Amino acid sequence: MGLYAEVAGEGPAVVLVHEGICDSRMWEPQWETFTRAHRVLRLDLRGFGRSPLEPGRFSNARDLIETLERYGFERAALVGVSLGGRVALEVAIARPELVSTLVLVAAGLPGEEPTDEIRAAWAEEEAHVGGRPAATARGCGSGGAQAGGRDAAPSVRAPASRRR
Repeated sequence: MGLYAEVAGEGPAVVLVHEGICDSRMWEPQWETFTRAHRVLRLDLRGFGRSPLEPGRFSNARDLIETLERYGFERAALVGVSLGGRVALEVAIARPELVSTLVLVAAGLPGEEPTDEIRAAWAEEEAHVGGRPAATARGCGSGGAQAGGRDAAPSVRAPASRRR
């Protein structure tokens, strides 16, 4: 699997994992700052930004672990937002020796589906941006997943054929 990833800087390791409506470009302001004093990795999860969504089963956490290993990250601070927070949490549970610090922002729990209230809020948000993917309206790059914005996020996490 060819996930898009970038590494820059020297110093303590930091890994930035994007939310489910953006890609690694959401971290641009932090990238510019953190790489001055840290070794930083950011990646596009499968189906986001410059990483393809190939058919078949996969685990975002396994993909992140393989990416950490490929770039020689022995231990890192994992920073994840929403979907990225869930992925970071799954990595911390599966391979705690890889994680020095865990920063989770609005992270979902593995196996938990959005409530009806959250789905209604998403629908209202989409209505306010005139049918464009909400992420694009917010300037989040291409609108998240290649299939388009938040509508694609459940396809990354929900189908039984893709669960571990």
